[in-house]
Amino acid sequence: MDNNKQSNISRLGEGTVFEGILRCKGDVEIAGEFKGELHVDGAVILHADLHSDIAASSVRLVRGTLTGNVTSAGMVSVSKDAALHGNVTASQLDLGGTLEGDVTVSGSAALQSSACLRGSIRTPSMSMQQGAAIDGHIEMK
Repeated sequence: MDNNKQSNISRLGEGTVFEGILRCKGDVEIAGEFKGELHVDGAVILHADLHSDIAASSVRLVRGTLTGNVTSAGMVSVSKDAALHGNVTASQLDLGGTLEGDVTVSGSAALQSSACLRGSIRTPSMSMQQGAAIDGHIEMK
């Protein structure tokens, strides 16, 4: 394991505006405004409204709204205070907020009690807590 990994975090703070393509090795945390494409070798942590397609090893939407498609080799997590409007391809999904789009998960998907999915989901394994809602098609193979 690389001991410098924690220090390799790029941050876009509140009040910062970025438009374009951002390519980054390591992790990215965004609390400012971002519009464009985001290609990250590490994790992406979002605390703001974004208009972006994201490709990363993992994506965690803490709060705000992400409008764009997400591709992740790992976990995509959407907290109860967040929304994602776009398609998702990932190995795992942890949904606590709102997701509007089609989802393909190669591993497991978990829908928390506060989750709302509007779109189709394809996954081999899914758990769904009481209170979670799906308005769409479920395919489990």
